[in-house]
Amino acid sequence: MMLCHSDALTQPIIDPRPELNYRTVNGKLRFIWESLPEREHYKLVLRNHSQLCQIAHRVEDMFNIIPDDVVYNDWPVSWLTGLPFCYISTGCTMVKSTLTDCPAEKVVRETWDLIEKEKCTIASLQPSMIQMLSSHCEDIPEPHWKLKVLSTTGFVRQSVMDAIGPCTDAIVTCYSLIEAGVVSRLMVTDTTKTRYTEGCVGDLTDPVRTRFDTEGPGSAKPTKIGEILLQGKLVCKEYFNDPNLTKMTFTEEGYLLTGDLGFYNEHNQLFVLGRKVDAIIRGETAIFPRDIEEKVNQCPGIWKVKVVSIKDYKNVVQMCACVIPRKDDSVTIERVKEFCRYQLGGTYDDDDNPHMPTYVFFFEEFPMHKGRVNRRMLAYMASEIVHGNVACEF
Repeated sequence: MMLCHSDALTQPIIDPRPELNYRTVNGKLRFIWESLPEREHYKLVLRNHSQLCQIAHRVEDMFNIIPDDVVYNDWPVSWLTGLPFCYISTGCTMVKSTLTDCPAEKVVRETWDLIEKEKCTIASLQPSMIQMLSSHCEDIPEPHWKLKVLSTTGFVRQSVMDAIGPCTDAIVTCYSLIEAGVVSRLMVTDTTKTRYTEGCVGDLTDPVRTRFDTEGPGSAKPTKIGEILLQGKLVCKEYFNDPNLTKMTFTEEGYLLTGDLGFYNEHNQLFVLGRKVDAIIRGETAIFPRDIEEKVNQCPGIWKVKVVSIKDYKNVVQMCACVIPRKDDSVTIERVKEFCRYQLGGTYDDDDNPHMPTYVFFFEEFPMHKGRVNRRMLAYMASEIVHGNVACEF
């Protein structure tokens, strides 16, 4: 039996990954661990040898891994469940490294230098890393190395597909959980990238099923956005030595509550939009702050923006855009609101578009926690301003 760990509990915490460099160890597995603050809480699931082999074989099939392949991974243990076991089951070479707190250009250049030096054929990158790569792939000097397959997970933007051609022959977007292995995957090539829809992770892999397709592959009908629930012989039934977490995470029918929001389209393809805990629910609309932040951040004069949810004096959920303006710019709150109306479709009379922030406040700095913006504290500060407990110029 083997213990496998997953990400921490529902509240977002600081990335606990060690800062990694790399070197050759026994000619096959390359990595160097350096200490960072330990993770506050692990989810642990128990796997036997047969289950580990099945999970690993899914990854092998997804990438068509052969012994001669060299697989690069930007996560110490791997966000892609089953990938760490592939070098055992296939004999391929694994290269692991992590670059943190670096400018995007430096991350892309040094990562690609490592991929070229090790002659990697497959790379597994987090969404933030692959986004940086696709945005700066034109900065990689020609001629350069080209991957066979590049994989990532989560909500993947259309712009990421720009890496197909210059950097890789294909991109695989997948949905993977430590509790279930590879749930679904979608391979995008040069001929299909223009038809890619953001958030799509393709068809479910047997034997994992959702609540909506219990009759087998292709049985799901189009659904509204909701939490993704999973069940199947490779979906774990409990967490190791944690009955309270097991009770919170599994339904009475045995479904795993993933905490991810998604839906099926008319082609039986699964879409994963993001974490339920990150979504802002306004009426019947689920809004993810990243979508609003990306658009508002395009406003001239804005340096940083974070969108949080607060309750107004009527106890109604509203959105607030918290902005740090550039010091050398004369941007005003009204100018930001006008830009939001232009980008998000609000009106001057009544900004009733659920994607339109009700409030815009300027900050000199954001509250931080272990190197990241503390959204909970930021929301509290914005709420205090709305309720008149803090003096602020609107």
